[in-house]
Amino acid sequence: MNSTKLLSHYTHLPLHVQLLQPQQHLRHSQTSPTISMSFPAPRRRHRRRAGSPPFEPSPHSKTSSSYPDPGKLQFVIDVDQLRRRASFALQRTLTSLESKLDRMVSSGYDAFEDLRTLISVDPCSRSNIVVSCKPSSVRFVGELVVWSCVVVVAVRALLGFGVRVWGGRRVGGTEVVLRRDRSLGGREVVVGRTIEDERKRKHEEFMSATRALEVTGEDSFRREGRRLPDWWPAESSSPVSISAVDREIHHRAAKKLVRGMMDDRVIGKGISDDDIIKLRQHCRKSGAKVSFGTVNFRDSFYRLAVDFVVNTCCKASSSTEVDSEDPRSFLAGLADNVGLLSTRAAIIVAAVVAAWTQLWFLQAWALELQGKHLDAMEELSKICVIHQIFTPEPFSPEMEMVARGLEKNLGRDQREFLLRTLVGVCGEGSRRSAAEALGLVDY
Repeated sequence: MNSTKLLSHYTHLPLHVQLLQPQQHLRHSQTSPTISMSFPAPRRRHRRRAGSPPFEPSPHSKTSSSYPDPGKLQFVIDVDQLRRRASFALQRTLTSLESKLDRMVSSGYDAFEDLRTLISVDPCSRSNIVVSCKPSSVRFVGELVVWSCVVVVAVRALLGFGVRVWGGRRVGGTEVVLRRDRSLGGREVVVGRTIEDERKRKHEEFMSATRALEVTGEDSFRREGRRLPDWWPAESSSPVSISAVDREIHHRAAKKLVRGMMDDRVIGKGISDDDIIKLRQHCRKSGAKVSFGTVNFRDSFYRLAVDFVVNTCCKASSSTEVDSEDPRSFLAGLADNVGLLSTRAAIIVAAVVAAWTQLWFLQAWALELQGKHLDAMEELSKICVIHQIFTPEPFSPEMEMVARGLEKNLGRDQREFLLRTLVGVCGEGSRRSAAEALGLVDY
């Protein structure tokens, strides 16, 4: 009766529950964490009997400081138990892997020994060939083939994912793409396409348009028997007077430079302006000719050289020279150094000049629409400079194609405005070629 009264007075205290393992499973409880959970018990109101004294807890029952607040739910996790459990799980995993590896090695050794006697001759008949092996050997070989395929597929998938992630994290987000280059005999080359290098993509489109103009020029040479343009030098520059030893050194350097450019193209690296200048220097001093292996690669190199010379002439403030040499002599001599016919070289130069002419006219009009009149005049001045150095022939097919392209994008009033602006900037010297490019011959 007294115990019942005692319990009835303790119901207003919070209840503390601790999850413990049974005694008989003590060995396993060492690897599991101890979780203590405390929550308040619902308070119940009990009527105290009349005459019974109020309950006063003894000093040993004052444990309010060890209990949580009645309004809180508390979880207690033993970190040491978690650490011991993790260590035990890791050790058990390593032990399991070690045992499985031992079994696999043992099975492989048994299969190898069994497969050594896979084919044998029947000792009774001497004419029968017996093929026999254990089922475990067949099972091992099958599992080995399957897991090898799985590993190869997984590795390739991870490598592909790594290349995409690595490419995305590079500056501009470079994406590696493999393409076959016909100029290198169908070999695969790495092409880098970057988000930031939008200028490179536009340059490739520009070169594609240049090749289309080259086809038109070649047809004109075949049908009409066109001659070399008037600006083409009658004779290429003669080699510099140096000793035979130095001439041989420059010849070897030129060949080494060409091999380096071919190797760089395989890995997706382009030809730099310094490579063009150095090759011309070595060939000019040695008087040697180099070979690029394929016609396409040679033409691509010369096309880039013409593009470099055009940009250099446009950027020059006073003297329009390329490495202390006249730009026309530079291109004529370089064509001879790489084994390119003069007629083919002249077609490439005319196509590049025509492509740049169309681009500069379009950029000038775009700048005019933006209200940048000075920048538009600067674009038009580039046309004057290039047409004075590499003057297009009258009624050339390249300029006719430029006129067709500009007629699709610009109205006649707009083209007349550009022509008046160009004549005001450069004078009447470039009027004829500019009028042909704008399709305003009758203006």
